[in-house]
Amino acid sequence: MANLRMANNKPDSPFAIPVTIVQENNWKLLTMRAVSNDKRLLKLINEVSRAATSILDVNLMLTTVTQAVQRNSGFRGVGVFRLHPEQENILLSDFTGEDGRSFHAEIALTQADPLIVKALEQGEALTTDDIDVWQEGQVKHHNSKDFHAQEVKFRLIIPLKLGVKIIGVLDLECADLDTFAPSLTAAMETLSDQLAVAIENARLYDELNTNVNELLALNRITQSVSSTLDFQKTLTLLAAHVTSMLNVAATSVVLRDDETEEVWFAAAAGQGAAAVLGKRMRLGQGIVGWVAQKGDSLIVPDVHRDPRFYPKIDAQIRFKTRAILCVPLQSKGRLIGAVEAINKLDGQFTEQDLNRLTALSVPAATAIENAQLYQNLARQMAQVDTLRAFNQNVIENMTTGLIALDIEGIVTVFNKAASALLGLRTEEIIGQTATTALERSPELIAPLTAALKTRQRLDERNVVMKHWDGSSITIAVTATPMYTAEGEFIGVVGLIEDLTALKTLEAESRRLDRLAVLGEMSAIVAHELRNPIAGITVGVNYLTKKIAQDTTDYQAGQMILKEVDRVQRIIEDILLVARPLDLQKESHSLEDIVNTVGQEYQAALREKQIQLEITLAKQLPEIVVDRGRVEQVFSNLIENAIHAMPEGGVINISACNLPAKGVVAIHISDTGYGISISDPRKIFEPFTTTKNRGTGLGLALSRRILEAHNGSIRIVASDQTGTTFEIRLPAGVE
Repeated sequence: MANLRMANNKPDSPFAIPVTIVQENNWKLLTMRAVSNDKRLLKLINEVSRAATSILDVNLMLTTVTQAVQRNSGFRGVGVFRLHPEQENILLSDFTGEDGRSFHAEIALTQADPLIVKALEQGEALTTDDIDVWQEGQVKHHNSKDFHAQEVKFRLIIPLKLGVKIIGVLDLECADLDTFAPSLTAAMETLSDQLAVAIENARLYDELNTNVNELLALNRITQSVSSTLDFQKTLTLLAAHVTSMLNVAATSVVLRDDETEEVWFAAAAGQGAAAVLGKRMRLGQGIVGWVAQKGDSLIVPDVHRDPRFYPKIDAQIRFKTRAILCVPLQSKGRLIGAVEAINKLDGQFTEQDLNRLTALSVPAATAIENAQLYQNLARQMAQVDTLRAFNQNVIENMTTGLIALDIEGIVTVFNKAASALLGLRTEEIIGQTATTALERSPELIAPLTAALKTRQRLDERNVVMKHWDGSSITIAVTATPMYTAEGEFIGVVGLIEDLTALKTLEAESRRLDRLAVLGEMSAIVAHELRNPIAGITVGVNYLTKKIAQDTTDYQAGQMILKEVDRVQRIIEDILLVARPLDLQKESHSLEDIVNTVGQEYQAALREKQIQLEITLAKQLPEIVVDRGRVEQVFSNLIENAIHAMPEGGVINISACNLPAKGVVAIHISDTGYGISISDPRKIFEPFTTTKNRGTGLGLALSRRILEAHNGSIRIVASDQTGTTFEIRLPAGVE
């Protein structure tokens, strides 16, 4: 070894052997120190050997080795520089510094440390103690501040050999030449031999593992491409997998159109993919067109030097092609197209890339042809699917409920309208018998099962049944048998339609007709009665004018006048119910209106021993109403409540905001005897009353007033424990 010097008497390294004149009485000490160093060297070699042979990840193995050597030897730095197994003129560096930190780096051979290059070229171990020469030739394959201690002055560089082949060097750096004792140098040379074998084993393992992974990946890609019969998806998967597998900028799949003698871009992935789809070229035009015509694979490292290159596609999609790898797609001996990979991102296309793409193209072509056959079948089925979807869409969006039963009475169709009408979930009904599925609607079971049994059409039949919300509804039911085109009976289909809205509309129409008649009659009656009533009033006033007020005759006259006033009010109420109202609307606080009406009835409520409770929600919106008319509504309801509680009780007025509906809801309830008529809705009809002396106009007038405000009134509950009315009025400012 050149320039290797014997150690001096500075024992800085644990492996340094001081060279001095040995006195006889120091012989035993020197012998013991040498034996100790040998043991530590053997231990180090053993530790490094275990790491080198047990770790197959080359980077992890070299990090472990360099750290172990640095930790146990006293070197300032330990590095392994390997020749790149695939790329020429590249060194792979694994280095551990004196602080125990490890680094990996790639170095161009032209920029590498001259000593390392020299060791690689000569294949012999080198040392140097000329730090100036070393630093002058050193390049920054790693940052010297991070890797080298400033005390480093000496280096030992040992080639890593596999027979006659040199694969790298072991670089050892120290501050004192004493570190390089002969025994340590020999141990490091032994270690370098083991490292060379370990690196090669790791490389072979990595190569084997890479090949296995490539085969597995190719198998997964093949399965993925072959797993679908969707034509476009098959092509798109192929393009995407090739782009990822070969690490390229873009991939295109072209197919032949033999009728037009063209090729067209059926799928693409990567850069410019969307722009190239659907474009066409003549068969044989361009590199991919040539491969699709000739059936030969091509690697074109520089497309601009190949006359087959067709640059117009690049110009159209604003893409720059540099290199192309292209293989044909063949199925059953027939060329169906080609797949091209464009611009490899990590170097040049290799024979290995060609082999991988060729291996993939064989099953891919079969998958494409299968997908094409399936696409033709799918195209034939498309009209059937479209018709089926149309029918399903019609059924689901019918406003009439539809229930279909098979010959076993199992529910097979139950559309949205039927679900909403009966309050049943479709997924809970399908697959059950009609008897089980419609147990809460027995009125529907009979007509459906009758049609199923007789196989005869059941004309429309009206049935009254309980709605899922508890109300009664009128349903029209029609049941019709179903037959196949061959005449085979397959079940029945029932149509159910809610007639409640129609019935309600008819009732409302009748009510309006009655009000119209009442209006005409009221105008006539009012005109005919006002004159005689006015005469009666004048006559009574004249007769009682000269009668003393404390006499019976005077009191009788006053009673007559009181009843005449009552008749006048009845006439006015009839006119209000029958004629349009002239409302004077303004914005008011509901709380003020309710409190005002409550104050007016305080005396009457105390007399009847009735408690009034008012519970209004906070921050209620104002309402735009004719205050006098709305107060009249509250007065009518309070008077009715007082009449219903002759022995006392409680009246509760509550209100809340319903922002989703844009209304304020007011509830007025009492603890009276309830409404005794069979249909509480009739209580809002004119002249309908439960009082002995009532006219039956109060609630009718209340309804008329609220409807004029775009509001409503209804009875929420009425039984022996009391009655609750709900009033709804629009919230906010008009």
